[in-house]
Amino acid sequence: MNPEKSSSEKFRKKLRLIRLDKELNQDNMADMVGMGYSRYAKVEEGITKVTLDMVDQFAEALKVDRGFLLDIGGSYYNSNSGSDYVNSNNYGPVINGSQDKVIIESLISKIEGYEKELREMKEEMAKPREKQSRDAS
Repeated sequence: MNPEKSSSEKFRKKLRLIRLDKELNQDNMADMVGMGYSRYAKVEEGITKVTLDMVDQFAEALKVDRGFLLDIGGSYYNSNSGSDYVNSNNYGPVINGSQDKVIIESLISKIEGYEKELREMKEEMAKPREKQSRDAS
């Protein structure tokens, strides 16, 4: 596996998890860092490369350490859930008890729900195109 791709994927997943944990949508996050929704969405999708300046903007907006986002240490406290994650290794947040495990499982469930919703929306958007294609033939 390409280590650059792996670290990029870890960063995007962590960025997304923290954003969701703080109950922010992509549009909110884009506004907080002063970029358009489309550009921010491309960051999370891995289409747009991220600079250190951008990492700093994301960290400041999410109130986390840059190191935490980059998986090189640092910490994260979410005042919405009362969760305190301390990341002292390269394996993501440390689970400090059953409450943290429940929060992580909840976040994973939210992500799966968003992914399902996105797939359904893409399918709906493709339907009119298919019909137009058939009608034009």
